[in-house]
Amino acid sequence: MSKKKRSKEMFTEEQVKEFAKRLNEAIENSPYKNNVEVAKAARTSEANISRWRRGEAMPELINILRLSEALSVPVDNLVGRKIESKSDISEVKHLISEMKAEMQLLRKQLNFPETGGSAPVAKKPQSKRTN
Repeated sequence: MSKKKRSKEMFTEEQVKEFAKRLNEAIENSPYKNNVEVAKAARTSEANISRWRRGEAMPELINILRLSEALSVPVDNLVGRKIESKSDISEVKHLISEMKAEMQLLRKQLNFPETGGSAPVAKKPQSKRTN
């Protein structure tokens, strides 16, 4: 099954259009001047940003997380999630734990450190001192 077909099955056209609206608002309020800059910050392609902004496709979870980070906007704002009750909070906590597990798996696949959200930094070699 193709990604595009899977996306259409998982989200209604209305949900995809609403995401596009929220994404466009977040980008307009960001320091990025164009899709190229947004794509670079979110570590995706300009074509993906264009499709998402036009409401032609819905990004996968990892890309929603990257957009959230790059645009300094909570994921809930991008996806239009409103927390209204204790059951919603429980559901959000469950989703967060699932996302953390997925991120851990992705970090392992990409050889990122277990904690933190960035790639490892090379340490400067220490010179040996002789007295």
